[in-house]
Amino acid sequence: MIAPAADARSAATLAAGQKVGKYVLTDKLGEGGMGMVFAGRHETLGREVAIKFLRAELAGNQMVVARFQQEAQAVSRIGHPNIVAVYDFGRLEDGSLYYVMERIVGESVTARLRRPPALTDDEIRTLFEQLCRALHAAHAQRVVHRDLKPDNVLLQAQPGAPPFVKVVDFGIAKMREAGAEEAGGMTRSGTILGTPQYMAPEQITDPEHVDARADIYALGAMLFEFLTGEPPFGRGDMLVTLQRHVSEPPAPPSTRAIRPVGPALDAVVLRALAKAPGDRFPDVMAFFEALSAALQPGRAVTGRVGFSCPFLC
Repeated sequence: MIAPAADARSAATLAAGQKVGKYVLTDKLGEGGMGMVFAGRHETLGREVAIKFLRAELAGNQMVVARFQQEAQAVSRIGHPNIVAVYDFGRLEDGSLYYVMERIVGESVTARLRRPPALTDDEIRTLFEQLCRALHAAHAQRVVHRDLKPDNVLLQAQPGAPPFVKVVDFGIAKMREAGAEEAGGMTRSGTILGTPQYMAPEQITDPEHVDARADIYALGAMLFEFLTGEPPFGRGDMLVTLQRHVSEPPAPPSTRAIRPVGPALDAVVLRALAKAPGDRFPDVMAFFEALSAALQPGRAVTGRVGFSCPFLC
């Protein structure tokens, strides 16, 4: 039973039944190193939402606060149906920041790939089409996600239709202004942002100068995982994985595939995973067009897709 509503004053004391602005918290959805996510409901309109809070102890860290604010700004700036929508932004009395977003009821791509039935080529094509359209809209607004991975792509069930894709977690997104790098210098020399299994080489060696082609590399790493059950350089030691992204050519997925992979599909993956950004596809829609042409309808993707970092890591 939910307790009577009371205005929340501290992120440390958040609980179901408390009020945060115009919203009443209903359930805790998850927690990570930087914050937590609660389900909520607009007290007047009844709209179900998710509310992401930054931990109070991080409220004094200007870089963390700036990235948290930027996540809300980046998503609001794009405004695409395949990207989670942000409705509101605020601050608790203890200085903790929060933003209110649409609540996604569904499963991550990671969870979907762990359970039967296997995805067909047509399902892969539909998934990547929506994902690429979302990224195309983000890139048009000069927003680079920088942390694409199966856990950051959610699938909403639709009766009689393929799942609807929602891209989430723009927490380390880079917003590029014309003639300028990231606002406020939030990417600094020596700072590596992203998930090692899916990171482009330039995110590792030159994180201040990352553009949309880093997201294309991540798409290639995800597609490699779809076809082989593992990211291109595995899930081992973080430093070893990063070094392999920088210096080791990826194997053609056909050499490790858990399903038939032809030369055209090999070529799509390897071009997306090119070390030099200029050798990759020029944009995400060019990647999708090549992928769509290479896929053969009706074949199933089988096998295990392993664990990757949860949504709130």
